[in-house]
Order: sequence, then C-alpha cells, then structure tokens
Amino acid sequence: MQSGTTGKLNIKITGIAEAKLENTLMLGKKLPEKIKYYKVYEDKPALFLDRDGVVIEDKHYISDPELVELCPGAKELIIETKKQGNAVILVTNQSGIARGLFDWKDYQLVTDKMLELLGGTATPTAIYANGYGPNQSYESWRKPNPGMLIKAAKDLGVDLKRSTIIGDRLSDLQTGVNAGLRQLIHVLTGKGHKERPLIQKAIESDSRFQAPGTIVRLIKNLEELCIGS
Repeated sequence: MQSGTTGKLNIKITGIAEAKLENTLMLGKKLPEKIKYYKVYEDKPALFLDRDGVVIEDKHYISDPELVELCPGAKELIIETKKQGNAVILVTNQSGIARGLFDWKDYQLVTDKMLELLGGTATPTAIYANGYGPNQSYESWRKPNPGMLIKAAKDLGVDLKRSTIIGDRLSDLQTGVNAGLRQLIHVLTGKGHKERPLIQKAIESDSRFQAPGTIVRLIKNLEELCIGS
C-alpha cells in the first residue's frame, strides 16, 4: 500500500494494490489523466462508503488500533461489490486531526488495523480522507463537500451518477447529492439512530433528495444489502 499526505492541504489518499498491480495514487505526484490499470473501473458505478459507523464501529475519534471493530456486513458487502467488478472507495472526515486529538500517524495505524480485519478479498480500491475541522470552505474535502468523490472519479474514471454512497450521517448523503450521485443509503449503525430524523426531514424538504432518478434507502445495517448475495 502506498499513500501520501500534505499538512498544507490536510488530506490523504491511500491507494491499495489490487490484482498485483502497484497503485500510484500518491498525493504530491502528478497522476496520469487516467491511471492505466484502473481502466477496469472507467465509466462503471462505484460504491462509496463512510468509514466510522459504516465500515468500522464508531468509537468517537478513534486513534487506538486495538479498538477497531468491523460493522456487521461491511466485509461481505465489499467482497460482493468487488466481485461485480466495481470499485469500493472509502471517504472519511477525520476532524480529530484538526482538533488535535490524534495525527495522521494514528490515523494510519487505525487504517492498517481495519485493512487487516477486512482481509485481502475485502480490501477497498482506495481511501480518501481529510483532517479538516467544521466550518471549512466548499473547496475543502470535508463532507458534505463533494471533493473526495470528485477526486476519486477523476482518478479512477468511475461514473458518479450511477454510483452509490452509504453513510450514517446526513452529511454523507448530502455529499452524494452534491457530487451528482442518485443512490443514497442511510444506515442506523454509528450515528445513524441520531441522524435518521434529520435524514427523513431532508428527504421531505430538500429538493436535491427529490430530484428525478434519486433513490434514498433507509436500512438498519449493511447486512440487509448482503442478504441473498
């Protein structure tokens, strides 16, 4: 696995090697217009997943890798999505970095533990993370800004309109609609129970969630998506 960070931008891209192909998704290096061995994902839908509360249990600014636990169904859903030939991309806000609660080294230790628990068959295609705090500008990668999804589409060539995002917070789904995604899924894991009323209100009052072709699903956890897979 290769990755890169920059304190100035406060963002991180982790490229995961797949099919024995060395990934060069490194911040600070000029990327080709289309990364040749990711042609397999070009113009295909992708599955975007929030990390805390969706892939791993939300431990509130987690920095200790020993506390990492997978959410129900996360591993199985990633495996099934990859079997279909689609990219699985994690997009995560890590404001604990801006708040001084942990640093990128701690973040990487947690990420490494998550990848260990997922195992090789459930390794995500890529992980996009940012360490910005609240009240950042629209240009930052912090969700609900669409920056991480737009960057992933540029890097991998995935079709955002046909892609899906799954999150436990309203900001995750807002990120999806801001990036042009039409399939949005909210889970009750993590902050999901607290956020569900906000999601339901947004569905009723926010015209972006009512756009033609937009589908919002409210489910319990990722296991519901794995049934019959």
